[in-house]
Amino acid sequence: MALAFLPAEHIAPTFAVLQQSITTYNDARLTELAQYVDETWVQSTTWPPQSWTAYKETVRTNNDIEGKH
Repeated sequence: MALAFLPAEHIAPTFAVLQQSITTYNDARLTELAQYVDETWVQSTTWPPQSWTAYKETVRTNNDIEGKH
């Protein structure tokens, strides 16, 4: 969940390291989740990391009211 706070160019390499560490758990559900995140968010052409990173953003939420609490 913290990937969004990294610079866009660091997201894919950091996620790759996380994916490699998942193999030690040998959990099919966790592997499926990692594949989903990789395909849907990290490698996506629809929502590339540049569009969802919050790195150095002053408002880091899509709900402006939430940021005031």
